[in-house]
Amino acid sequence: MSSEKYRAAVIGCGRIGLSLAEDRRRPKPASHAEAYNLHPRTELVGLVEKNPLRQVVARRLFPGVPIFETSNELFATMVPDIVSIATWHNTHYSEVLRAAQARVPIVICEKPLAISICEGQEMIAACAASGSLLFVNHSRRFDPVLAGIRRDIKSGKLGKVYQVTGWYAGGIKSIGTHLVDFLIYLFGDAIECWGRRNPLTHSSSTEDFAVDAMLEFEDGVRACLQSTDISQYGIFEIRLLGERGELFIRDSGRIVEFTEVKPSPIYDRFSELSYAERTTIQTTPDGLLFHLIQNAVDCLDKTAPPISTGMDALTALCLVERLCSENYWPRK
Repeated sequence: MSSEKYRAAVIGCGRIGLSLAEDRRRPKPASHAEAYNLHPRTELVGLVEKNPLRQVVARRLFPGVPIFETSNELFATMVPDIVSIATWHNTHYSEVLRAAQARVPIVICEKPLAISICEGQEMIAACAASGSLLFVNHSRRFDPVLAGIRRDIKSGKLGKVYQVTGWYAGGIKSIGTHLVDFLIYLFGDAIECWGRRNPLTHSSSTEDFAVDAMLEFEDGVRACLQSTDISQYGIFEIRLLGERGELFIRDSGRIVEFTEVKPSPIYDRFSELSYAERTTIQTTPDGLLFHLIQNAVDCLDKTAPPISTGMDALTALCLVERLCSENYWPRK
């Protein structure tokens, strides 16, 4: 096994980029900077942040790591092996293009990939032309337990999947994209969709909003997406009903429950879900960012392919854009 350490930098020292490392309740690592600092195969060598208050936090949490005000300054000084882009959505395009121009081997972009499909396509093309591998942090793809659940579904453990219901809180682009991407991860791209804005739900951005939706996938699976008010509480849950039982992913993806179909204890010649005998599995307890960084290291070692690519994220973005389009809202 290689012991080479790869150099990493983070562009954007906000919550997911850096400051969530201060949240003592979150599984560790909780931010990109913390993940690079904790992973045995990476070294945090640079941070990019122009906000003076965030610079103070960065210096306190990661003393000795150079801080640059722009990514241009970073790349004029060094070209890291891995760069995480954890800036606002509307800057992902320009930051990814700069990283590609600098020929950074691994570029990790926070979700959503971009604010438009055209921008996403250009980002993917720029990275392909420069030889950069573009990752997107759709985090549940990196959970080994959920990857096993996906294999179980594809191998037929649930039998034919009939219906799926998913719940999320927040905007469809910033938060709901996790749910959309995970359903694509399980079932492939949707062939039909219908969406309608939910005016009762809260989003932190006026440019993002919640959407309730119906999706249909190639193998006939239908999924209902429902949004809730993130100002009241967060939620990420998926319930899958198949011919052999129910799979319930709850607690923001931390718990998976499987309930088999059994003969009814009270009705003759009738079967039902046997909740008294459900199996509960805890998903990966540590921070999923560690597994994202591990996948990046594996790619640099040339021992594994990327798990969540720019093309994967573009597929999710295309579906989200369709759901947000007026053409996919019902006419009165």
